[in-house]
Amino acid sequence: MIKRNIDIELKLKPEELAEQFCDMNANEQVEFFNTLGFITSVWEKPLAFQLQAIRDLNRLSTNGKYFIEKLAEYAKDSIV
Repeated sequence: MIKRNIDIELKLKPEELAEQFCDMNANEQVEFFNTLGFITSVWEKPLAFQLQAIRDLNRLSTNGKYFIEKLAEYAKDSIV
């Protein structure tokens, strides 16, 4: 029997990434946000530029806005 390891580059669609996030437990979600925070902290431009771009698209749904608002609300009181 021949066994091979094959590297595959796979880019998730936004909907797939959202589903993966929803399937994570709380510890995994914390790790996700910590990693996201680290990655954005070393961007060439500050995170505010990307947040402004998201806002300027004017495509964020009511559900998307609600999620971000709740995330910000809960996160501000939990900063360690």
